[in-house]
Amino acid sequence: MVRVREPATDGRANRAVVEAVAQALGVGRGAVRIASGASARRKVVEVDGDDAALTAAWDMLVVGG
Repeated sequence: MVRVREPATDGRANRAVVEAVAQALGVGRGAVRIASGASARRKVVEVDGDDAALTAAWDMLVVGG
């Protein structure tokens, strides 16, 4: 789950979500896109990159190491 403080105005919340996911997974903002839910509170994001590296980054976030 990603929570941001930006308001859902002019796409600010969506940009904040993309930035937060990119930073957390160690990828560029261009590698993250909102696949569905751009105008909803719940969103599905897709991340481009090396599967092994993304899995390792995800595991670090979820499991803590």
